[in-house]
Amino acid sequence: MSETPANTPNVNQEIDAASRYKICFLQFIGVIKNIIAKYSAMKPPKTTINPAMIGLAHIAISTKSQYDMISSFIHNTYPHWDKISEEKVQFFIDNSLTNTLGVDPAYHQYLSGFPELFTNNVLDKYEIQDMWVFIKSLIRISISYIHEQRIPALVDGSKRYSNHLYTGREFNIKIKDGPPAEYTTVTERNIKLVKYRKMFKVTFKWPTH
Repeated sequence: MSETPANTPNVNQEIDAASRYKICFLQFIGVIKNIIAKYSAMKPPKTTINPAMIGLAHIAISTKSQYDMISSFIHNTYPHWDKISEEKVQFFIDNSLTNTLGVDPAYHQYLSGFPELFTNNVLDKYEIQDMWVFIKSLIRISISYIHEQRIPALVDGSKRYSNHLYTGREFNIKIKDGPPAEYTTVTERNIKLVKYRKMFKVTFKWPTH
């Protein structure tokens, strides 16, 4: 899409990735809340989601650790990064807001109507673009976070990661490869940073000496 989105993340790039993630995430929830409020106020309402529940989720999430938040996001979205990079709306249709952003499952019953915004063509193209801008920004920050956790270093003039033992949180990712479904353990160490750094155009910071 070539149009400029109405909402874009406003985050200080000098702070660590996990802190940037939390700020961007809460801004995204605010954008979603405003969109939900707009369509729930119509006569008849175009969404069954109660904007007040988005507000409660926003408050609850704001108290969580930024490290837990970003790990939860990676866990929920990593299997879909290829689809997200291509901006396939099917991603939003297949995933509730709780799955998409790692919102507390306790709110699932109130937020489960999220896919209807896309299946019922409720959102306009600018609002959909806002969704992509934010979620791709969160992925870029997540990629930078994993890079930071691996502790980039310059060794004998070569760029290397000094924290080879880092695995972070282990994720059980469901692999849909025909019945019966298989499960595999995926860690932040296993994520293909080179592939996704290029895909999402992320610039890594490396020590200069």
